[in-house]
Amino acid sequence: MMWWLWPLWLLLGGVVGWLTILMHVWTVAQLGPHSPSWFALPLVAGAYVRWGMVVGLFIAALHHDVVALLLAFVGLWLVRRVLLWRLNAGRAFGKLLNSGGC
Repeated sequence: MMWWLWPLWLLLGGVVGWLTILMHVWTVAQLGPHSPSWFALPLVAGAYVRWGMVVGLFIAALHHDVVALLLAFVGLWLVRRVLLWRLNAGRAFGKLLNSGGC
């Protein structure tokens, strides 16, 4: 694999990771105690779409090279971890402020 394609696979992995987290956050935000019982259908369908995006990325990267697959995985993993950390850190900081302790 050409070395100048490495950032492309990292970027593609990051974009897919970002999209999967955004889709997941939106889906979970729609849930609530008054959600209709049929709402499980979009929840499961969204999971299949997210898995399909990840599998599609991995298959495309593997068709190119094993290094591309590893770079796509690293990009996906890093973006997902950073976004989850940022989302949870913001939530924890908000709880800390609302509790009055600092």
